Amino acid sequence: MPSLALLAAVALSAPQPGDIKSFGDWSVGCDNGWACQLVSLVPEDEADTVLFARAVVSVSPGPEPDVAIDLTLEPLPDGALTLVVDGKALAEVARRQGTLSVAGTAARAVLAAAVNGRMLELWRSGKPVAAVSLRGSAAALRYVDEQQRRAGTAGAFVARGAAPASAIPTAPALPDVPRAALAERAIEDPSGAIANGLRRFAGCDDIDSGADNALHAVALDGRALLVLVPCGSGAYNASFVPLITAGGTTALATFDLKPDDDGQGRPLLMNADWDAKTGTLSSYYKGRGLGDCGAARNYVWDGTRFRLVEARGMNECRGAADWITIWRATPKPR
Repeated sequence: MPSLALLAAVALSAPQPGDIKSFGDWSVGCDNGWACQLVSLVPEDEADTVLFARAVVSVSPGPEPDVAIDLTLEPLPDGALTLVVDGKALAEVARRQGTLSVAGTAARAVLAAAVNGRMLELWRSGKPVAAVSLRGSAAALRYVDEQQRRAGTAGAFVARGAAPASAIPTAPALPDVPRAALAERAIEDPSGAIANGLRRFAGCDDIDSGADNALHAVALDGRALLVLVPCGSGAYNASFVPLITAGGTTALATFDLKPDDDGQGRPLLMNADWDAKTGTLSSYYKGRGLGDCGAARNYVWDGTRFRLVEARGMNECRGAADWITIWRATPKPR
């Protein structure tokens, strides 16, 4: 039996994605490298007369953070636009690939005003064309101060103190994850009796075996195959059980951070997909058809198990098209 010390070490080495918090009309989260994102939400008491833009604020760690504010608005208005907080013009907006953006010193000025502000607006020709509620933004920025170890320093956004900004510690480096060399060979998807046997092994033999529920197989390396077995679907989510076949044996795929299961110990990947170019296995769950909430994870194969390289999520189903990154790792060829 493994010792308690060994179990504790394994638990600590497993990925630990950050939390996503919601404050008023904002959600916020940070990854394991202390990079944080704040995402605006459509107010629950949305007024029909107000056009709400979507805002994403990105803040890097460290004493002199990079700050960027990206806004999405449909339809995108013509002409010059200005960011205004409670009637005070603060920054001209740049257009970048269909997104409105403000960065650097101007973005930090907007955040400073947002702490005590009520509404962030986009103005054109001296009139507002869209708005972003600032309710909860101060609390979300205070959370960033805590996660990036800014609280109590002059470099904090909200929780300012006497300590110099230089006292803000360096963020931890992102972990490296080994990735096995990908096999350059085509694999036919299992069918017939082989497919039926894999369905039974996965516990998904009660699922219709028609073309829409065909198994999908890919070569992971020179030895192992990944087989994605369809195991049920709803209006906008489909579940898959991942199997590994190698040397004539079949087993459930293992992960350094196990996906959700159905209570039977089987890993379930939602809307699973394999990207052969990057060797990435992805899974994402939509909280509703609009896709403004849910969770997503990306994995790479290390030769034995799948390793988490990215996790994103959004807990609030309130119009946010951008999910918050809460874990990152860097794949390294073995």
